[in-house]
Amino acid sequence: MRRVNVPLLIAIAILLVGGVAGMYFLHRFQVRRNAEDMARQAKRQIDEGNNDEAIRLLSRYIALRPDDAARQREYAELLLSQVDAGKASPRVVGLTVAALEVAVRKAPDADDLREKLSSLLTRIGDADSIRSANGHLAMIRQRRPDGAANDDTRRVDLMFAATAAQTGQFDDAEEVLAALTGFERPTKQFNPAFQPAPGHPESFAALAEILERHRRDPKTAEQIIERMVEIAPEDVNTWRILATWR
Repeated sequence: MRRVNVPLLIAIAILLVGGVAGMYFLHRFQVRRNAEDMARQAKRQIDEGNNDEAIRLLSRYIALRPDDAARQREYAELLLSQVDAGKASPRVVGLTVAALEVAVRKAPDADDLREKLSSLLTRIGDADSIRSANGHLAMIRQRRPDGAANDDTRRVDLMFAATAAQTGQFDDAEEVLAALTGFERPTKQFNPAFQPAPGHPESFAALAEILERHRRDPKTAEQIIERMVEIAPEDVNTWRILATWR
């Protein structure tokens, strides 16, 4: 009976395992090198103004390196620039939403990125998009330091109020708009000591619309519009709103 050459079998097994491991690490090295080359090419295309090619390269890059949050954000924002420029088909708009959602998941504390996603969703405007935008805006507001108030916070508050009203959350919308305008809801009067920030007559218009259309209180709505004119008489948006009111 022939004996099995055990040492030979062990050596063959070691060689096979080593070969497979070597191929695996070689493949990983090649993937990394190809990905880095694509990233360099994408940067070059961006510098040269060839955003379409940069988008194509970055889409391939993040498929190879899905853990790269910075490149995912760059890819999403390039797509968004196409949408903002009016150059995007509905398919590209969908790709942009998906890319921004992935970017936000990879960088959950990037409120500026979350706001960009929210803004795009509000522009799309269907019910699911509005609800999603409202949820993202609520998260931004929840993380805001107490007492923070500037143009960025007011912009987010206005978007939140708009999406809240569109989804039937009128109490939430009215509460936010009242805080922006100095309107005291229990008394239906304005706090005379409150000075609203300049440049936001839209907050008065949005509050007046809720009072008139959803609270059935046209008298108070009219008072809010009058207050808007009193506060911002030289703002061109005040007169645009006034021209379309009613």
